[in-house]
Formats: sequence, structure tokens, C-alpha cells
Amino acid sequence: MTALEKTGLKVCIDFRDFKPGKPAISNMRDSIFTSRHTLLILTDSYLASGWTDLENLLSQTIDPANRAGRIIPLLKEKCNLPLEIKYLTYVNFFDPDDQNMAWKQLFEALNAPNIDKFDTSTENELKLIASEKTQAKMLASIRGKDESEIGEILRIVKAALNLAEFDISQENVEIIMDEYFDTEDMVVYKSRTSFRVRRSRGKIEVTVKTPKEIELGLFKRQEENLRDVSEERYSELVKTGFQDIIADFLPNVRNRRLDLFLRLYNERRSFSLKRRDEEYILSLDLFTFINPRTGKSSEENSEVEIEAQNRAAQQKLNDIRFNLIEIVKGFNLSTDSKYERGIKYFGIDRLV
Repeated sequence: MTALEKTGLKVCIDFRDFKPGKPAISNMRDSIFTSRHTLLILTDSYLASGWTDLENLLSQTIDPANRAGRIIPLLKEKCNLPLEIKYLTYVNFFDPDDQNMAWKQLFEALNAPNIDKFDTSTENELKLIASEKTQAKMLASIRGKDESEIGEILRIVKAALNLAEFDISQENVEIIMDEYFDTEDMVVYKSRTSFRVRRSRGKIEVTVKTPKEIELGLFKRQEENLRDVSEERYSELVKTGFQDIIADFLPNVRNRRLDLFLRLYNERRSFSLKRRDEEYILSLDLFTFINPRTGKSSEENSEVEIEAQNRAAQQKLNDIRFNLIEIVKGFNLSTDSKYERGIKYFGIDRLV
């Protein structure tokens, strides 16, 4: 009951909410008629009770075929279900390994207002690492010492993308703080997945990235994003080692907590690239790795990302990669994500 009310739902339970002195059957009837849903906690005791039988009949009277989903059965114990319940799909609270999934299904069925809602997308991007000489130019230009270098970097990228027909415009400059979490033996890192918490513009976002295809410079990953996380909810997630999220998106580390392994401070300049029906985001990143366990920091690093924003751009991304190999002499195609680069920089992968 507490778990339901924490999501913003109003819950009615007999021992707390039924009015004293009012006939029990009237309390039962009024509660069912004024509620959007009735939860059936399926146990042998429930099925043996005449009162719960009456509750079920009252609920079915309102919606005989349960088209509005007013009745939601919750299987708490293995039991023989009568036909009037058996035709309904239940939420399985009997299996101890599927508790998180069961709660998620229940919250979604109830349309609970304050639950974690992830959106799923596919990331398609190219990653380039600047050579030492090019990186020095990038750092100087981004730090305002030589603004002409920004134009030079864009000119090189334009050539690689065959941008004679592209419209290019600067979108924004933002400061990003990323935190990466993993198990103590780094199962997330070893699977080339990443679990990232991002702070930018006063907002918190949790993202799980799972690889679909990774080649030289080309990264295709599935993203599960939980956006606009409150500070209170973030604190709860950290205390539990992100168990609520692990159950859904990292089944290989189920029942194990995630702890902070790496921080990254990033100054990002983003540009919009468009050509006919193709849309990309070009990002120039200047970032520093921090090992939260030792407090040590890296020197400044830079990276160029070209992310496809629609299907037409996704289809061209591999061709662009080959153009980059031929044209861009001051950059190398990356083989690692930022999380992997940071872990390798500090040698954390050699310690586990």
C-alpha cells in the first residue's frame, strides 16, 4: 500500500478507510464504485472468503468483460483460480525474482503518476579523437585563444561530409557533468555497456547504453533514458544501487548494486547540420576525467561526435565514416566510448 501511495495514487483499504458504523457491504460497494481499479490479492485465503467473492462480483457488475481494466489480479500465492478470475491476466508477485517487473507492470496498469518512465531510442554516431597537434589547436580555439581554429575544424569536417550543400549553425554551448556507475567487478564495462547519470542545465538524466554494433569509429547503441529525475528520486536510486533500473535494463547484474566509478566534466559545443532530408548534430567536446576514488584528474581531452538525427542520416553514416578516413588527417576514428576511455586512462580495468 505504501509503495502505491508513494507514486501519487490514492488507495482505499478496508481496515483504514471504511467508515465506522456504516454497513460493511455499503462501504465495500461505495469504495468499488468510486475507484478506478480494484486489486485482487490472489491467495487461498482470498478465494475462500465470501466477502472477497462479493467484492469481485460487484466489480464485475460494473464492467463484466473488464474492458476498462477495473479489475487487476495480483498473484501472491499459487492457487486454483475460478473461471471468473482465470480469464484475466494477472501480475505475478509470486516469483521472488520478478518483483521489480511485477511492480512496473502494476504501476503501468494503474497509470501511476509518479513512476520512472523511460524512453527508448537508438543512438547512431561517429566518434573521432584528435591527434595531439589537432587537439592542441582545438583546445586553444575552444578556450578562445584562436577562434579561427573552430572554423578550420568545421572546414575539415565539411570536406569529410561533402558539405557543399549542408546548412550549418551553432546550436549551443553547455557544461555537462557525467557520472558512470558499475558493479565492483565492472560487469557493465566488460559488456561494453554504460550506466550514466548526466547533470546539465539544472536537470538530471539517467541513461543506459547497450551496444548493438560497434566498429571503428561507428557506434550504434540502444539508449534507455529516464529524464528530469528529481534530486530526491536520484538520492533514492543511489542508496539502492539503482536496483529499480537494473532489473529492467541490466539483467546480467540483477540484485547487485552499482557504485560510482568515473566522473567526466565536459564543455560541449553543438552544431546542427542539415542537407535535404539528412539531419546531424556535430559536437566538439572538451572534457576531463576524474577518478572519484582517488581524486585524480586527467589532462584535458577532446572528441568530435557526429550523431545521425533521422533515418536518412543513419543510412549515410557509414559512407561518411569512410570519407573521414580518407580526408581527415588530424583525427583518428575512436574505438572506445568516453566511459571506456576514462577507465583505461586511470588503469581501473587492470585492478579488477
